[in-house]
Amino acid sequence: MRVTYFHYIYKTRGPLVQLSEFVKAFRALGHELNVHAMDEEPQASRRARIKENLKPYFARYLHEANTLRKNFSYYSRECRILKAEQPDLVFTRYKLYHLASAFAARRFHLPFVLWVDAPAAYEQRKYLREFFQIPGVAEWIERKLLERADRIILVSEESKQYLPKFSGLNGRVEVVTNGVDIERFNPSLDSKKIRVDFPEANPIVLGFVGSFAPWHGIESLKALMSFALSSYDHACFLLVGEGPRRSELERFIQSGRWDPRRVRFTGQVEHEEVPQYLGAMDICLLPYDQGSEGFYFSPLKLFEYLGCGKAVLAARVGQVEQVIEEGVNGLLYDSGDLDVAKAKCRRLIEEVSLRRRLGQAGRQTVLERYTWKHTACAVERILQDVLEKRQSPS
Repeated sequence: MRVTYFHYIYKTRGPLVQLSEFVKAFRALGHELNVHAMDEEPQASRRARIKENLKPYFARYLHEANTLRKNFSYYSRECRILKAEQPDLVFTRYKLYHLASAFAARRFHLPFVLWVDAPAAYEQRKYLREFFQIPGVAEWIERKLLERADRIILVSEESKQYLPKFSGLNGRVEVVTNGVDIERFNPSLDSKKIRVDFPEANPIVLGFVGSFAPWHGIESLKALMSFALSSYDHACFLLVGEGPRRSELERFIQSGRWDPRRVRFTGQVEHEEVPQYLGAMDICLLPYDQGSEGFYFSPLKLFEYLGCGKAVLAARVGQVEQVIEEGVNGLLYDSGDLDVAKAKCRRLIEEVSLRRRLGQAGRQTVLERYTWKHTACAVERILQDVLEKRQSPS
């Protein structure tokens, strides 16, 4: 199978990790997958610097129009690429307002498959309120793009609730979760050098990996940190990543009654380094805050925690509770129920055998269902089905 893959991301960490891991696994199945990054990082030129300086003044009103304008240049480039490569199929990672690849595929009479990692129109309304948006435009464009796709791949069942509802979606939506590289994320990692940085001789290390975003459950994380640090002298925390609420956590730790050296912030680390930090953890936390909204993500760190054979304590949200079976490969609590969260955290700190059993079962879970090979094979099946239906005389 010869596939041309277009995407419009150049600096968002999670999606780039997902992309690179999937591409590697899909190519390993023997297919030709040519990847093209259309939205490239701005060049360090005088013109680029001027544009960056003007953004605070004009971006609010021109963001939507400017993003739509880019489709003209994308379309020209994508048509040239498709003419040169002559693929069997066009595969595109969805980004709001980006319609070009759908029209380019139609011009060359090629099947068009869309990978939807998140409901972008919904996210823009909720999180990008600093930009002026013409009411209904983003939703209309999203609907039109979905209508043009031969098949739509979502990363979770919950995502369906946030996409436009119309009968044309029936039979064209598939769910394929993210996965993990089981060779790199494994239980045999030697992370002693990381653990010795804590002041305790034999610490029990609770860990978190993420971007410290609002939906990562920072308030729940603070409550669990306060509980563990106050109740157990040997409890320490390893917090991996960077984000908007990290400074809030740092102030929280400095204001506490415990030794701040028991909490280590690594800052941003390369994805290749993440396994070493996970290897240093005894308990991995997923304190997501669902609030009044649904949870439609397929969290990479969930599968990475499990791949490393770690005991996981997680909020019962979205795909997390579909992967974690209570008491079998992890422990769950209702999002926001901190009394239950603390009680289960206590069990994991005190019961070494429980941690070991959950970790072993978690590793087995990803081996059986959630490797990147599983993801690639699921996508392979979908793409082959699309091609067969296009070639069918009916």
